[in-house]
Amino acid sequence: MYLKPCRHCPLRETCEGYETTLRRSRGLGLTAATIRCLFYRETFQSGQQVRARFPCASEVYRDGEPTSAELTCIVMRWTPKGKVILYIEPDQEAGDTNHRIVRLWPDRLTLIQGTRSVCEECGLPDGVKIAGWHCDTCEAGKN
Repeated sequence: MYLKPCRHCPLRETCEGYETTLRRSRGLGLTAATIRCLFYRETFQSGQQVRARFPCASEVYRDGEPTSAELTCIVMRWTPKGKVILYIEPDQEAGDTNHRIVRLWPDRLTLIQGTRSVCEECGLPDGVKIAGWHCDTCEAGKN
């Protein structure tokens, strides 16, 4: 059975809420359901550092060799649809890309030690400047 948001949750294998919902819904003839989960968005919070597995990382090359499939990122915020918006740390071999902000499902993320201070409004890490980015709260994009 398809449970939303459980399909992309990294806690699904050990979650009691997931198992309880599956048990209760057996015999009802449901193929999909949307539930309210208290733990889903608490897993990755703004400012936490994560390792992200990118589905198309083999298409990003540097010197003819594919880059690592995992990059260190900082969680900026959640989208309304359940993806996590991430800022890719620039000190990695991520190929020649201008895309430093990406959206991924949380099942592609692994929590690592460390946090960074981020803007409460836009989620951009403190001290980061991105061309074309504007936020009145953290003054990103202002010269």
